[in-house]
Amino acid sequence: MSDKSNKPNSHTFSVLSWLMNVSRSRYYEWLNSPQTERKNMRFSKLEKIKKPPDRYSQSAAAATSHPAKPKLWLVLTSIPIIIIVSIAISQKQTLLQWTTDNTANPTIKQVAAKLKVDEQSYQQKQASKEVAANSLKISMVKVPPGCFQLGSDDGSKNEQPVHQVCFSQSYELGKYEVTQAQWQQVMGNNPSHFKSSNNKPVENVSWDDVQIFIRNLNQQTGLNYRLPTEAEWEFGCRSGGKNQKYCGSDNAANIAWYADNSDSITHNVGQKNPSELGFYDMSGNVWEWVQDRYDSSYYGNSPINNPQGPLVGLLRIIRGGSWSSEVSSMRSSNRNSTSTGNRIINLGFRLARTP
Repeated sequence: MSDKSNKPNSHTFSVLSWLMNVSRSRYYEWLNSPQTERKNMRFSKLEKIKKPPDRYSQSAAAATSHPAKPKLWLVLTSIPIIIIVSIAISQKQTLLQWTTDNTANPTIKQVAAKLKVDEQSYQQKQASKEVAANSLKISMVKVPPGCFQLGSDDGSKNEQPVHQVCFSQSYELGKYEVTQAQWQQVMGNNPSHFKSSNNKPVENVSWDDVQIFIRNLNQQTGLNYRLPTEAEWEFGCRSGGKNQKYCGSDNAANIAWYADNSDSITHNVGQKNPSELGFYDMSGNVWEWVQDRYDSSYYGNSPINNPQGPLVGLLRIIRGGSWSSEVSSMRSSNRNSTSTGNRIINLGFRLARTP
């Protein structure tokens, strides 16, 4: 009887077999699930084993039809991690938004500081420009806006017809002709023929040479010097458009070096009397280049407001007469011209600038 009771019966074996099949089914399901795939572990080397058929397929299927519930410790540990990550993302977005807002909408203090820096930088640049200009000793005289009658009925045909010209804004002309010292400082050479004094006007320079000088001068000073137009030159020569025979006077000897009193040489600038606006040597000493091209009939087609000269022409206008000229050549309305490449020992220039 005891032997019979100790021997496991068939029902026990059936239950054990069913439990083993259910456990094995759960294991294979877990092993083959994507959430628990072991790629970098030793299990990844094993081939996935097909679940063998069992006698209790219906029971096994019923047992595995419901997914396993997540473990409590995993849920509990995931919650604070999710909270921390969410807070971090939120703070990052807030920081980015704050940075964007402050960049796009600077505060009043930031704007004021930027304006102060810009103002200081501008003042420093202006100071350096003034230092450069002062070292060259370029003196400019302001010519106020106004209207006058350009040309003359007493001169050559190219000075006719007399016509009205107006300037709507002021401009500046050089008080003196450009000197040899100024040319030397800007260009590093002195092409003049008469070199006994650096304060004599530079001469023997072509219109093309003058353009290079002006370009270099503007680079060094940061200002916008140029040659005057013909109309600007005569308006300044005649002290703002007055009916004066010479530049600033009706007496040539008082204001000009010319053939009768020059001894056939140039003279230091500023030795004769100035015009009413304060210009020296606009009549005599050296001829002066202006910006305009030459056209003998241009006065008949000239615009009233700030004329710039003809658009085409091989020659450029020169004005004022020189140390070698007869007195008639120094009249305020006298027009002459020459090629832009000519270098002549009685030809120089003075500067202009629009403030």
